[in-house]
Amino acid sequence: MSTLRRTFVSGPLCLMTALILGTGTAATGSPTTAAPAHRAVSFDAPGQASVRPHDSGNCSNMATLAKCVMKILAPAGGIHGVYLQRIGGSVLASDNASYPFEPASSIKPVIALYAITQVEKGLAHLSDRVPRIDESGGREDCPPDTFSGTEPLGTALQQMMEVSDNNRTDELMQYFGVAHLNAFATSLGMRHTRFHTSPIPPGFNVIGCLSYGYDPLPHTVDGNTMSLADASKLWAAVAALPAPYADAFYELAAGRDMNNSQGYDFTGIWPSMTTIAMQEAPAALSSTQTQQFIDHMSVSVKGGNYWVVDCATTPCREATWWVFAGSAQIPGCSGTTMTHTPYTWGYFVSDAVEASEANPDDTVAASAFYGASGQLLAAPIAQGLAHWWRCSPKHDSRLGISAKAVSTGTTVNIATALATVTDSDRTDISPDLDGLINWGDATATSDATLSGGSGRFTVYGWHAYRKKGTYTVRVRVLSLESGRSATVKVTLKVT
Repeated sequence: MSTLRRTFVSGPLCLMTALILGTGTAATGSPTTAAPAHRAVSFDAPGQASVRPHDSGNCSNMATLAKCVMKILAPAGGIHGVYLQRIGGSVLASDNASYPFEPASSIKPVIALYAITQVEKGLAHLSDRVPRIDESGGREDCPPDTFSGTEPLGTALQQMMEVSDNNRTDELMQYFGVAHLNAFATSLGMRHTRFHTSPIPPGFNVIGCLSYGYDPLPHTVDGNTMSLADASKLWAAVAALPAPYADAFYELAAGRDMNNSQGYDFTGIWPSMTTIAMQEAPAALSSTQTQQFIDHMSVSVKGGNYWVVDCATTPCREATWWVFAGSAQIPGCSGTTMTHTPYTWGYFVSDAVEASEANPDDTVAASAFYGASGQLLAAPIAQGLAHWWRCSPKHDSRLGISAKAVSTGTTVNIATALATVTDSDRTDISPDLDGLINWGDATATSDATLSGGSGRFTVYGWHAYRKKGTYTVRVRVLSLESGRSATVKVTLKVT
């Protein structure tokens, strides 16, 4: 009888799960029975995965965008699809948009959005303590059944979204309940999205774990499903959240906000977009103008992938699933006025089978998937750059900041306004600014959430104080365009 080997590795876009199967194995069991196996992905630097550059092909023509990206994905085999929609507007590119693919970690924003809506309703706080799963096996493992202490809800959400931590995903699904998450997805009109339930505790198939046997190779890995049309509804619902909740969500995700706060984007989409912008910039634009365009772009993204190796025959075969989905804002000009157009976008490769490689990033499917990185946004970027000379900022951003005394309980909710920022560049959007908060109680500084526009922003943050008192809070806000910053002290009365 052959054996099952299983490993969980951190890939270039999220947490990858490798399932290596032997002949005739009906592989089942709990997460705690996983046998060790080799690691399959190497990193460029600690915490940052290797990301391939986007394809050199030109997908900047909106009329042929879907066809262009599908051509890049074609060598992967299997089933693939693409989707681009202007939020509140028309679908601009679509192929296989309703196909229920294996979402892997790209379904995790459903959990995050449900949590944020609970915070908005006052039913939860980002500082709430949630039971923490023992993560001694690492964020890329198949989560164990044991809990060890607690952690803030906001921390669990950020680790799940930014670096796709499977342990945090499991603990949050147990905390909120899979039935509530499935009902929430249905309420958003996500017809093809479902967390697969199970009669075995914890009541659902855990992302990152082998949940049932495969013979032959599966069409989905964990039983979960989603479609690109559903992903668009999800990210459009995020954009529709009132201040500061949409910006708080983006702060949790990979993309530009992660690049702002961590110095890199785990998915590699933001670097791809900046490269595309530099390549698509008209020759008449100066390097400063092109950089200003990049400074006014934004993207939030969640990706996911699995790979399964079947050695029932020689040579071994490998099936892979890959997906990116998210939202973006692309600047442009309406006459001499700068505008920002919001989009939802996504693409996937599903059930692509080929000869096995030691590193799944070396498969044909991986090369095709990475080749399409950022390309769905190439046409909007090219359109925005075409007349950028008409409205590009003429002066660097200068910031002012002010604050009044704030009274709060020991739990500082994300909706608590701490300071007001004025920005001389009235075209700046929230991702153009970055903020830090020192809470004055000897705890670590935390990222601020900024919401607003038209030259005026509000600074928000969440925190939990151990005891009542008066604290001097320091808020610093930085313009990522000009490099200028402003700092203010806030008197926070905790009662």
